[in-house]
Amino acid sequence: MLKGKNPRKTTGAKLIFSIQHSAFSISSGFTLVELLISVAVIGAVLTVLLGGLASFRRAADMNYAVDGVLNQFREARRRTIESKDASEWGVHVVSSATTLFKGATYSDGAADNEVFTFSTTVTISGLSDVVFKRISGETDNTGALTLTQGMNTRVINVRSSGLVEIQ
Repeated sequence: MLKGKNPRKTTGAKLIFSIQHSAFSISSGFTLVELLISVAVIGAVLTVLLGGLASFRRAADMNYAVDGVLNQFREARRRTIESKDASEWGVHVVSSATTLFKGATYSDGAADNEVFTFSTTVTISGLSDVVFKRISGETDNTGALTLTQGMNTRVINVRSSGLVEIQ
């Protein structure tokens, strides 16, 4: 130790000088590079989130279409078995909609028609009309309906027993 010198006082003075010196060297605001990096990071995060949302939306559209088509076929079969309005019931299929109809044949614009429309990103092909037989619920219109959305495909099978199922 040095005689006559207080080590605390010297250290304190250096500390104060150091704090004052660093206060003058801090700049306020952001540099252009920092702003560009921040914008790039935010853009990357938004791209990932929006890509995930778009994928989720496509999957939701496909699931909605499949569920709606299945429900229309099941409802037509149920009404036929119950002999609702003493009639057969069926489903008419076009590329982006199905129509639940009363009677042995489909009639566009009939008052009893119930149209189910789904996203235009989903298309359906295969059977055009399926009519169920009274009491038994069977059908002569068997086959597959294919719902397509880009590379995603779902197949609904219509059995002779009238049961419909996803393949």
